[in-house]
Amino acid sequence: MLDIAQINAAIGMEILLKSFVSKPDDKLGQVNETYKLDDDALKAAHEYLKTAESIPADRRYPNRHDLLTLFYAIPGPVRQRIRLDRREHWIEKYRDVFTKARYRYEKSAAKGSDDILIGILD
Repeated sequence: MLDIAQINAAIGMEILLKSFVSKPDDKLGQVNETYKLDDDALKAAHEYLKTAESIPADRRYPNRHDLLTLFYAIPGPVRQRIRLDRREHWIEKYRDVFTKARYRYEKSAAKGSDDILIGILD
């Protein structure tokens, strides 16, 4: 069931990356404190990836599930501190596993799987 493990690792990676790109809302310090994604950081990452030709130039909005966009939304020093910068290649390669592989019956679904993302999360 490696394919299912890879999909779970992809959503786990998405959650991990989003935890570094989120900020608390106005209920700071309260029991019901919640977080929201930093839209400015996502937009900046999106624009950077457009200039680097890593996403189509005509894509108007950041993809909130794209692991590479989330990766670049994290400040560089934080990425280095938690050693994510060493995994950029793999994050880029598997940036859309969750959205492309979770439904096997779809025509564009990925046909193979491996354990790279599982190892990165470790």
